Amino acid sequence: MSSDPGLHELAAAAGVSVHWHDFRGQARTVSDFALGRMLHALELPGATPQQRIDSLARLRAEEDQPAPLVTAVVGEAIALHRGAVGRYRLLLESGAIREGQLQAGEMLPGVQEPGYHRLELGLDAPITLAVAPRRCLGLDDLGKANARRWGVTVQIPSLRRRGDAGLGDFGSVAGIVGALAAQGADAIALSPAHAGFGAWPDRFSPYSPSSRLMRNAVLADARAVFDASTIDAVMAQRGLLEEFEALERAPQIDAGRSTRAKTSLFAGLFERLDASGQRGAFETWCASQGALLREHACFEALHARFASGPEPIAHWRNWPAEFRDPSSERVTRFAAEHVDEIAFGQFLQWLADRSVAAAQQAARDAGMAIGLIGDLAVGTDSAGSHAWSRQRDLLLGLRIGAPPDPLNGKGQDWGLSALSPRTLRQDGFRPFIELLRANLAHVGGLRMDHVFGLARLWLIADDTRADEGAYVRYPLQDFLRLIALESWRHRALIVGEDLGTMPEGFQQHLIGGGLLGMRVMWFQRDGVYFVEPQRWPRGTVAMTSTHDLPTVAGWWRGRDLEWRAQLDLLDDGQTPADAARVRGEDRNALWNAFVHAGVAQGAEPPAAEGEIAAVAAAAFIGSTPCELALLPIEDALALVEQPNIPGTVDTHPNWVRRLPDEAVTLIESPTAQAVLGALQRARTP
Repeated sequence: MSSDPGLHELAAAAGVSVHWHDFRGQARTVSDFALGRMLHALELPGATPQQRIDSLARLRAEEDQPAPLVTAVVGEAIALHRGAVGRYRLLLESGAIREGQLQAGEMLPGVQEPGYHRLELGLDAPITLAVAPRRCLGLDDLGKANARRWGVTVQIPSLRRRGDAGLGDFGSVAGIVGALAAQGADAIALSPAHAGFGAWPDRFSPYSPSSRLMRNAVLADARAVFDASTIDAVMAQRGLLEEFEALERAPQIDAGRSTRAKTSLFAGLFERLDASGQRGAFETWCASQGALLREHACFEALHARFASGPEPIAHWRNWPAEFRDPSSERVTRFAAEHVDEIAFGQFLQWLADRSVAAAQQAARDAGMAIGLIGDLAVGTDSAGSHAWSRQRDLLLGLRIGAPPDPLNGKGQDWGLSALSPRTLRQDGFRPFIELLRANLAHVGGLRMDHVFGLARLWLIADDTRADEGAYVRYPLQDFLRLIALESWRHRALIVGEDLGTMPEGFQQHLIGGGLLGMRVMWFQRDGVYFVEPQRWPRGTVAMTSTHDLPTVAGWWRGRDLEWRAQLDLLDDGQTPADAARVRGEDRNALWNAFVHAGVAQGAEPPAAEGEIAAVAAAAFIGSTPCELALLPIEDALALVEQPNIPGTVDTHPNWVRRLPDEAVTLIESPTAQAVLGALQRARTP
């Protein structure tokens, strides 16, 4: 415990939980040292009693200021700040005007029209009222009430198509949706497509982006904008054909080579922008994106300059001082001196945007009710574009992670930066609304990684370990309302990745807000038994596995155990023989669950016959009442290798595996037909 209660008082006022319970249910207290480092990173110094008093006073003064944006629910009275009295004028998005009088302590009458409305009250600055529907858009709102829809999940780079330079892209996605829709699929859930680092193509994890507000340009498909003859001419001019073909034959992704090859193609197309007749469309789009696009392109140009050379500077905070501020005179001069380079960066984003739109249009044209489901990573690399261009938005001295749990006794440090709760309130939730809109563009749904972060995040300060972090509170109610509002405006459903230690009462908020939670077969256990399909909850997404977990065929064979033994990731004191014995018992339990559910019959197949298990597993999740079932494409193809093993970097080929053949050909293979056919039949009433 702290010797000075003032430190705990300041932490509580800042939304930092001094006390928490670990996975064993034991009460834990954050150390004074860790609290001090965290408060310092929150710009609320508390090293001395006077600093604590001053920081607490600053927090209370901020809370007394009227919030520039207030969230509300359609039809419900709206609570405003304490000083909200007098005549008011409410301008609705529709153009309607409502006027009235507020008495001290009175709530504003509810608004029936969802949207962002302008409230004028006395001499205060106008307040934005974000009035949300009661829940997010749901599957029933798409037609066919109570339809049991299904789809597949894919890691975009793993897909194959001719002309992809050895790295799948949105052209690959557009190419596969027709074959999936023909099988009855309504959705294709994708790996994150956030912007990476152009100068660091080998930094390839989709969950450590440079910016979640921009797209990964290497996933762009030139065919979304340019005709085949123009693309062929650039390929020939730049001598790219042999390089593309060599990369496409490789069993794994060579991110560096593929990125350089694709960038060369895109550069040649940029030079032909005028001849293609696309200059006007490009410039119109750039104008619509505002300063953020220019800043991202400028960052990319600066990063390429400082991150290369004999003495590379990895992080923008170590750049020369005059380049650390995107609004500085030196950065402005740099942009003026590198107009073409920055325009090319903007062009890459335009091409990526058009590629996503084309893939979603292909999905809808094929008959998918949902189409693309995007993926929003939980945080941003502090060395990236977002952190440089919007420094005030992020907590740059803190890193997102997780407390100790049974699989990670020392906790986890994900090295990602989170949005600042104070900036969110002070800026009218602009950073969060921007994030939602950027990721809801051109998709029919969005999966939010680590959705618990809407309520709290485990944050770790510099100079402290992962297990010395603390939970920091976030405005859950405001987040859920904004998500619901943007969900309806974009006609997109929302999936929340709710796997892990759940905050108390969180599931009720998720259900009430209309977000679909996730239920993964491996975790649906009741003691030693697997939970029968009819007991899975309806308002969720049923899945066999995820990108971080074994495939069905791999689990059945024990391939994941082979990897864990090789990487020294088995539980403490567990031998490979012990793990194999437990897996045998679990395999028997799962097969019995399949038989009991009526999706399999006969004796348990041998470990080598994972395809049989994959067919049964697809039917198993398909027979649940869950509103949506999503099957990893690795399970649709009965593959044994999983895309990623958490906790590894170079010791396992994370994110670089490619599918064994072109995606459309694979979907039409006998294995995929058997697995997807079983899923489709199970989803059909």
